Amino acid sequence: MRWYEEFNHSAGALGKTFSPAVIGVGPFLGNLESWLNGSLFANSAGIVGLGLGYMIVWMFLLGGILDRFAHREESLTMERFFSASGRYFLRFVGLAVLSGVLYFLVFGFIAPQLFALIAESTRDTTVEKTVFFMTAGAYLVVAFLLMLVNMVFDYAKIATVVHNQRNAFAAMLNGAQFIFSHPAQTFGLYLALGIFLLLAIGVYSLNPPGANQSSGLSIVFAFLLGQIFLLMKLATRLTFFGGQMALYETMAAKMEPAPAAL
Repeated sequence: MRWYEEFNHSAGALGKTFSPAVIGVGPFLGNLESWLNGSLFANSAGIVGLGLGYMIVWMFLLGGILDRFAHREESLTMERFFSASGRYFLRFVGLAVLSGVLYFLVFGFIAPQLFALIAESTRDTTVEKTVFFMTAGAYLVVAFLLMLVNMVFDYAKIATVVHNQRNAFAAMLNGAQFIFSHPAQTFGLYLALGIFLLLAIGVYSLNPPGANQSSGLSIVFAFLLGQIFLLMKLATRLTFFGGQMALYETMAAKMEPAPAAL
């Protein structure tokens, strides 16, 4: 810790992101906390820039991914994949702008007001459990709102691909209508996949890369383990979209009117 304090004293903005929280399962928990309390964009400009760059690349590739899920019976070619990616990219950018407004509402208004209210109401509280449970409740409220926004725009992207929707606002309404028309199925699927991800993170936390690796072999093993975890997170994210696409197509098929008899 003495070495770390000396390092941190002279580190720049990017260097200060190196902390004990980057060890083990800390990065996931730190990112989760930053996401829930709205401080995700308070990192150094370099980290935020990399994150935004990743989001842009992901938005581009997502069009091809969803097109593949929507046309599973057709053969996959790189030409079709990247053609779909380019076709839906600007539409997804429009959805990202709309979702950004809602995320800003949650992060910039609801969450700060909620946490300020808790801080004010517990100013003279001497029981730590009371503050803990009230704060945990506030995090659950924020997490639910973020989950709701995320679900709406997940299904908005799916509707954009399935129906070739060009209007971002109409696609957003389509996604919201689908969720509130099938709350048990949509929330149940989201929570089931979320629980699976938490279990996988729990397994990872039993032996994550930490500060104990000192030999070359152990460092290589820790690096590979971290990459496997990242691949698992990516596979889970794709499973989210694949499951949501299957649910959307199933429910939409049930809602379609039967063809008229000849």
